[in-house]
Amino acid sequence: MINLMIVAHEGIAQAYTSLIRHIFGLLPDNIMVVEIGSHESADGVSNKFEQALARFDVKSDILILTDIFGATPCNVAQKFVCHNRILLTGLNAPMMIKAIQNAPLRNDVNVLADEVKASAITGVMLVSHQNTGNPI
Repeated sequence: MINLMIVAHEGIAQAYTSLIRHIFGLLPDNIMVVEIGSHESADGVSNKFEQALARFDVKSDILILTDIFGATPCNVAQKFVCHNRILLTGLNAPMMIKAIQNAPLRNDVNVLADEVKASAITGVMLVSHQNTGNPI
């Protein structure tokens, strides 16, 4: 089983937590959601991140999912990337669902990261009157 950390800006992290509970009924034990407040310092965010990591076994694989590349959650998470921790940015709902569904079934965080990344792309659809046949 691979552990998941969702690290996102305030409000977004809470929305993902609500969505997880809506879809899966509860927040699975292998998931930690870290909400980053708009007024938190980089050191404060790093401390919060370290506390969240401490919940997991040091040797366990962790897929870290952040909302926006280059923003504080992502920048802090990059400092914690190592051989058994991978960071994937641009989190959307299809990615999160795929990660939660597949994490208990995978033993390789790289394989899970590739699957989750692919779901980000396949989960985005263009629907317009031109490709639906609807005249409106």
